[in-house]
Amino acid sequence: MVKESLNTGRIKVPVEKKVRTKEDSFDKGMSARRVYVPTKGDLIPLVLMIALTCICLASSLASYYLVRDNTTTQAKDQLKTTGNRSTIILQRQINSTVDLVSSVSAMFSVLNGRVNQKDQFIPFVYANDNAFPQGINRIYFVERVANAEVPEFLARTRAQGGIFANYTMYNRDDAGVQIPVNPKQAVYFPVTLVAPFDSSVTLLGLDHYSDPFRIPFMNAAIKSGEIVATTQFDVGVNANDTINGVVMYCPAYSSFNTSKLLGFVVPVFETSYLFNATLTRFQDDVGISVSDITPKIDNTTAVGSGFMYSTRQQISNDSLPITTARQNARMLASIPYTAESSLTFGDRKWNITYIPTDSFINGYNSSILKYVGIIVSTIAWLLGVGACLFLLCYRRLRSSLRAKQKSEVRVRILSKFLPGNFLKLIRCKLIVNLAPMFHRSCRLALMNVSIDNLNELNLDNTKNPDQIMSVMNELYIRIKMTLRKSEGFIHRCEGLGFTVVIPNESKALNIALSMQDSVQDGIKVKVAVHCANVVSGILGDASTMATALITDQADVLKKLAMMRCPNTRKVIVSGDLLDCLKKTTSKNFTYMGRVETLTLINKKKTYVDAYHFVDDESDTSKPAARKTYGSAMKKFAKKDYLGAHDMLQALVESD
Repeated sequence: MVKESLNTGRIKVPVEKKVRTKEDSFDKGMSARRVYVPTKGDLIPLVLMIALTCICLASSLASYYLVRDNTTTQAKDQLKTTGNRSTIILQRQINSTVDLVSSVSAMFSVLNGRVNQKDQFIPFVYANDNAFPQGINRIYFVERVANAEVPEFLARTRAQGGIFANYTMYNRDDAGVQIPVNPKQAVYFPVTLVAPFDSSVTLLGLDHYSDPFRIPFMNAAIKSGEIVATTQFDVGVNANDTINGVVMYCPAYSSFNTSKLLGFVVPVFETSYLFNATLTRFQDDVGISVSDITPKIDNTTAVGSGFMYSTRQQISNDSLPITTARQNARMLASIPYTAESSLTFGDRKWNITYIPTDSFINGYNSSILKYVGIIVSTIAWLLGVGACLFLLCYRRLRSSLRAKQKSEVRVRILSKFLPGNFLKLIRCKLIVNLAPMFHRSCRLALMNVSIDNLNELNLDNTKNPDQIMSVMNELYIRIKMTLRKSEGFIHRCEGLGFTVVIPNESKALNIALSMQDSVQDGIKVKVAVHCANVVSGILGDASTMATALITDQADVLKKLAMMRCPNTRKVIVSGDLLDCLKKTTSKNFTYMGRVETLTLINKKKTYVDAYHFVDDESDTSKPAARKTYGSAMKKFAKKDYLGAHDMLQALVESD
């Protein structure tokens, strides 16, 4: 730095001016090369990627919605076709029922109302396949009886005997309890014939004209002379039965006097049975919702009763049945599409809404055609994005390669090389951590591996540097191969040996023995191992970084390496390491002495015990003698010479 004065008037303020050196310009060039700067050409792959993404997304959505709309149209057409077929079948069934009722009415007209229950009515009703038409719960005949004709009617009916012996006319209150009919009523329409006979006996004598609900429909049938159907109501036989259904009133006139009304043939239809029995073949595809939409024509025709029946509960496993028009409207609003049709039931008009079942909807929704466009567009997008990324990476790689062509850049990059195991040791996983002063403190095993017989090697007397370098390089390769399966690494080369770092203390002894086994060609090595607390980190600046192992017991390792070892396997370990190995090894060690060390912080002298590894069979066969010898060496190190002499004398006499 060069100081320079700046004239500011009366006072001269000294300022510092930074001199630009060649090294500073090189560092600036290096930092510029290390950071990749995007160019305008890099925008081309990015723009292509964005455009391709938009095009593929638009095409995917367009193909999906087009196919979905087409699939929905097909589903609606299929639902409408199924609904029309169902309506035709149902209308035919209703027409056949009306024909049966008309034929029964004609039989009463021919016989002038004198029809026997057992011999005439029952056989005629069951003439077709010995069963009712589908949907009919029961059928009966109500005879017209004027007030003045009641005694004669009761006497004629009771004369049949059997269940008719106690025949009487009655009505029902709101609770379903039988009550006598009004004796002043002008006309009555009691039930005189019923089928099936066994289950409807209790209906005999029930006066329909005493029920206010039935009177408008019966009057409409009398006025028009045609079949009139009621709205939906409870048609249960007993008071405890709740059966929703409808009733038809078919008037029967005398063939001798066409203006004389004999009574009504009354078929009773159970709503659920009417529709389920007819539409069984379509139940896997559709459900129905039926409403009465008959308009009110005059005072004698009742207005439509609205919602009648729905099979939504059966087709979707809903928890509650649909019983009201509001529930039905809410249910229909949740269905994606429906189909409607209408049919006539007597003089009434019913609207049938066909509801697709869940399986029907899923059958069309699961069409793979909807996803073909998305799959094709996704594949095209992946290929396009891959090509754009390849082009972008290629441009960046080409720029990086151009920046690395100069030899100075390569030298600087190689000078910053750090051992991979060292980075694992300090847990440097991110590039931002690869910087000076990044460190970690932990306990490590430090190892000194040195050549013990350099003078015995077949070298020239002049100790040619090339030969010495070749021996050291051979030792370096052997050590590196031994450390390949561990997490250790070579820290540095000093003198005739290497300093090796082993993160796992328990593996240090096995690694030391493996190093001696791997060294060949007459080279003998001595290994000294010690464990201590070490601060491992990176030193240097942004341009050059180096590994660092900072500890106050580095001289202990050197002193251990300088001790003479009488054993053929020259492995010397400190007492601290031996304490760690006692739990993991059963090797034999003999006490050698102790070395003095001086802590760097408080300048306090401490002593570290030294042991050598015993691999001689003759020595290991006398563990008691070896133990006595080690105890004597400890007394000698503590300057207890007399005690050491006595123990050695006893050892000699025992031999």
